[in-house]
Amino acid sequence: MNGDVNFDFGKNGSLDIFLPMNVVIIQSFSWREYSKSELALFVQCEEYIQQNIITKHFLMKFDTLGNLDKNFGNLGIVVVDSIVDGTISQYINSFMTLDGGKFVFSISKLNSQKVFSELKRFDKDGKLDESFFLKSRYPKIIF
Repeated sequence: MNGDVNFDFGKNGSLDIFLPMNVVIIQSFSWREYSKSELALFVQCEEYIQQNIITKHFLMKFDTLGNLDKNFGNLGIVVVDSIVDGTISQYINSFMTLDGGKFVFSISKLNSQKVFSELKRFDKDGKLDESFFLKSRYPKIIF
């Protein structure tokens, strides 16, 4: 509370973050406090995979010592969504919030005709809650 560095968190009180090797561009990111000493990082990025650029949202969860939480998803990382087909042009206004220890994501994708929105929830271990899923489509927005 008084601004002192917490040397128990990360190396020397700082957190080094290493993204997957094939991430070429980070488009946006946001931090959330998961508990009093755990953090979650929500990232939108572009990955270069087999000569294709794939836009992804993924979530990284860190434990109380600043290490990736190995019990969360695949070694601390969960892919929330990705654009792999050519029909979607971009993500718009995606965000993450917490709901009783679960991660809730609102994902919106835009193509030339429609906006596609999804609401997804993942538990504390990074598993998708199949019962909590909403998809919707909206007509093209004209400005």
